[in-house]
Amino acid sequence: MKLVKRISVVLISLLLLILISGILIAYLYEDKVKSFLVAELNKNLAVEIKVGTIDFSVLRMFPFASLEFTRVSCPSVGIAANNDTLFSAEKLYLKFPIMDIFKNNYSVKHIKVVNARVNVEINKEGLDNYHFWIIKKTYDQTQEKDFSIDLSRIEVAHAEFSYLDRPSGQDLKFTIKSMNASGRLMNKSAAFNMDIDAFISHFKKNKEIYLQNKPLSADLDLIADSIHFQILNGKIGV
Repeated sequence: MKLVKRISVVLISLLLLILISGILIAYLYEDKVKSFLVAELNKNLAVEIKVGTIDFSVLRMFPFASLEFTRVSCPSVGIAANNDTLFSAEKLYLKFPIMDIFKNNYSVKHIKVVNARVNVEINKEGLDNYHFWIIKKTYDQTQEKDFSIDLSRIEVAHAEFSYLDRPSGQDLKFTIKSMNASGRLMNKSAAFNMDIDAFISHFKKNKEIYLQNKPLSADLDLIADSIHFQILNGKIGV
């Protein structure tokens, strides 16, 4: 009985220590982390993204620190699309190791998206509306990196997706109920596993319907680079 009490005291003490430390770190570093990460993200964006609020926490996604963006929206880029919004989300979380706060070297490892809508379109000239992220052609490796996106996991909790490719006549609408992708997701060559639970509203090509109102599940192992996607192994159920 004494051993159980001692273990209980130790566990409660550890929990209190984590809680107090999390509150203290968030209080001391919130402004610094928010201003730095938002500034770095803006450097890489081709358009202005609107955000309702931004909150910083080291407890919400423990053992990761996180930035929580609410009411996020990004306009379509480059063309006059049917929908002037490329994507929107009720919540978007960027998660990174807590120790990054003290090293001033931030590496975003996880992204979580909640209640999102994505509208991708390619017009008759073959131009698209989704290149909102600036791809830097050159990089000075001697320059110290204090911010990077090196994802090992992406989570999606409900997202409505539409894809309209006018040159090929493809029209796809589906809802992702849940998606988890894990692996190395932001390298020039990525290898990852993707687990999806979705519902296809319709898939049309030149107005001919191939799929309509069908549940879909998939568990896929993929590799990709900037040009190609390859499925190494997987299961798809419709």
